[in-house]
Amino acid sequence: MPTKDDYNELIDHTKIEDVQNYKGIQLLNGKVCKGKNGNEIFMPFGGCYSSIGYNGFMSYGCYWASSLDQFNARNAFYFYISVDNDFYNVDTSERCEGYTVRGVIKK
Repeated sequence: MPTKDDYNELIDHTKIEDVQNYKGIQLLNGKVCKGKNGNEIFMPFGGCYSSIGYNGFMSYGCYWASSLDQFNARNAFYFYISVDNDFYNVDTSERCEGYTVRGVIKK
């Protein structure tokens, strides 16, 4: 799972663009993070599950980081993306939230 620093690196060192119907798949919307080397990562707007239910599908996405909040052990960092313009950030939330887990492989 990516760390908080991995997500901050995406923000700082890639071009992040909105995309609709990613690779021709209808209704698969999200953001593409494109590196200077031509590599890209697609982050779909998958929404999240919380105490109020499932929401945000096709509007935003929340992706857990493996980094814990050093000031509150109940919280961990996550990467947030939104359909609203170029809004994306790294923040903390309670670990009981149903955010997406994105697996990564170190080469």
